[in-house]
Amino acid sequence: RFDHRVGHTGTSIENFDVRKAVSDLQRLLNDRGYDAGPADGLIGQKTRGAIVAFQRDAGLEPNGEINQALVEKLLPER
Repeated sequence: RFDHRVGHTGTSIENFDVRKAVSDLQRLLNDRGYDAGPADGLIGQKTRGAIVAFQRDAGLEPNGEINQALVEKLLPER
């Protein structure tokens, strides 16, 4: 069964809090000196600019997109 609301079969992402994930991302960027603005969970101009600047400095494609590579570079190593 294909669920068009989720975009793939099986696993539901209904419980995934996108706004909290974005605010966590903003906090991580701000902690590293990239001004993402307030950690409000909304992707505005400051957040997008901070993402691009971080991507450029981290050797990633500076496209302003939130993706796996960005998250892996931002998260502290365990």
